[in-house]
Amino acid sequence: MTKNIEKKRCPRCQQEFDCNKNVIEDCQCSEVNLKEHQCRYIATIYTDCVCLSCLRILKTECDQNLLD
Repeated sequence: MTKNIEKKRCPRCQQEFDCNKNVIEDCQCSEVNLKEHQCRYIATIYTDCVCLSCLRILKTECDQNLLD
């Protein structure tokens, strides 16, 4: 199977990262378990993939905003 790893730049922090959204279980983002409301929150801010670090931060940010 050919892996379609794509070099991307995170729209949040500008860090370059490898994205494999075509085989999501092989992508770095699969390390973060997002609930549906967290996915919606991130999708309202960004239209493309973000790096793993930012994904973790955004997950926490979403949950903190729910508590405010």
